[in-house]
Amino acid sequence: MDQLYNVTDAFTMVHPVTLTKGVNAKVWDDKDRCYVDFVGGIGVLNFGHCHPRIVSAIITQAQSLIHYAYNAAAHTPYQAFMPRLCELIPIQGELAGMLTNCGAEATENAIKIARMKTGRTGVIAFDGGFHGRTLAAVNLNGKVAPYKRGLGPLAGGVYHIPFPSPDSDISDQQAIDALERLFAVETDVDNIGAFIM
Repeated sequence: MDQLYNVTDAFTMVHPVTLTKGVNAKVWDDKDRCYVDFVGGIGVLNFGHCHPRIVSAIITQAQSLIHYAYNAAAHTPYQAFMPRLCELIPIQGELAGMLTNCGAEATENAIKIARMKTGRTGVIAFDGGFHGRTLAAVNLNGKVAPYKRGLGPLAGGVYHIPFPSPDSDISDQQAIDALERLFAVETDVDNIGAFIM
């Protein structure tokens, strides 16, 4: 692949193709080769590319209000959507939420909210997990390469334990043992405000 100019090399390119269009679960590159899109915008394109109802909703919204930060001024799409979203979450009791522009921002706000609500700063994350590329989110990621290499010291209060999974040969008991060791050796359970997975 030719050198890309004006694009940072702070991240690696996973697939050496340049995409030009997409329809449903297919994408095409600049040489008109077709691929099945198993990436899906890293999991955010649940209905694929260019679904007609989604395109229509985008056009309709863009004709009335393109973007406005809710913390600057309330707007009706946000007020209509949040109750509908909360109804889908299978938790009893009162719920509240906020929309963010990406997963890393959602992660960082979740950590801030957990710390404010619990008064505790510690967060337990799992080996192999990915939570984003911003500085607080990257500290939660469960591997050094490629996300943490060369960043130097990161903010404290993040603890990693193995995630129980047959794929990583970690049993439930091994994960429980790691959690118990964490509370015996590294931090008090009363310091933990959240688990993230």
